[in-house]
Formats: sequence, structure tokens, C-alpha cells
Amino acid sequence: NQTAPPPDYPFANHAAFTPTAGLEDGSYAASVEGPMDEYDNVLVPYTWTFAADSTPPHVVETVPAAGVSDGYPDEPVVAWLDEPFPGLPPESLQIRDANNVLVAGNLSAVRREGGGFEPPPTGIEFTPLGGQFAAPAVYTATVGAVTDYCGHPVVPYSWTFTMACLYEDAGWDSTIGVVACDGQQFTLQTGQSELDVEYEWQMSIDGAAPE
Repeated sequence: NQTAPPPDYPFANHAAFTPTAGLEDGSYAASVEGPMDEYDNVLVPYTWTFAADSTPPHVVETVPAAGVSDGYPDEPVVAWLDEPFPGLPPESLQIRDANNVLVAGNLSAVRREGGGFEPPPTGIEFTPLGGQFAAPAVYTATVGAVTDYCGHPVVPYSWTFTMACLYEDAGWDSTIGVVACDGQQFTLQTGQSELDVEYEWQMSIDGAAPE
């Protein structure tokens, strides 16, 4: 349905079209032609295209994946969506520890790599303050608040994962490497595994490095 100018003002500078039914998702073309001004000059025809979108964004991939027990504590958490977004509210991606305490950190929008061009961001990246999560520890991540370019809010999504102790190769030495647990570094001796060191750390009542 096309709206007409009010009776007491025969000339209008706009026209509105309201479809009788909602537009389905897809691409459309609109055109304006025929109107005349008060001097009977015909409008120069004009055509443009636009897209209709009624589908909210969804989370399609996460890093770490849901349920993993060996997440890297020195790497950010990322939630990938199936469409781009214009901005990141603070609640876009929140991380909580096993005690439901909110982890402080920073959000950034990230793009998929490759393809020979720079696509719009579809990833939400969370980096904890200090650059590293405490480990070993269980975390729950929740995506919400972010919207697509049509204003549709993302379908809320949560997942749980475990950050494991961080192993760093010590090179050619008398030791195999170093394991970092909850901010402390423990030497991994020949014949020990990372699980051995995690066990010793958990059994250390006073939190000091095991002897």
C-alpha cells in the first residue's frame, strides 16, 4: 500500500510503501518513477536493492570447544557466529569460574583468516586481564547481547571447558620442561608427566611448589 500526501498539502517529498504481508528473507529491488513536482517535472527514475533478514545470529563454533579438558590458559576464548555484527556490548561474551565469579578481561571482534579478502568480523574474542587464565580450572562462557546488522539479538549460548596447566618446552636440559599452574611454575623432571605435576600441585596444601 502506498501512502498519499495529506489533502491540505498536495505535494510531498517522500513516499512510503507498506507490504500487505511481511517480507520473506532475501534480496529485493525497489524503484521510484513517475512522480512530478509542482512544475510538472517528472522525477528521475531511481532504483536500489536491499535485503530482508528475520533470522537471529547463532554461535557455530567455539574455542576452546565445549567439554574440553585441555584448554590452553594463555590463549583467548573465541565464539564464532554465523553472521557479522556492528558492535560488542560488554555482555557479548562473559566468562565465569567454577564459583560463578566473573572473569575480568577485554573483548575484541575478530575475522576468519584466508580467502584473499578481509571479511567482516564474525568472532567474539575474550582475553583475560594479564593474558592468562588460572589453571587448572573450569570455566563457563556465555554469549549474549550482541546483535546482527538488522538488530536481531544473538540466540544465547553457553558452554563449559577446562583450562589445563601450561607446559613450556625447556629445550635440551636436564629437565623435560616447565609446567605453570595457577601462576606458579614447577619443573617437570625426567620421567614425570604433566599430570604428575598437576597432582603434586593439587596436593600442596600451602600452595607452595612441591619439593
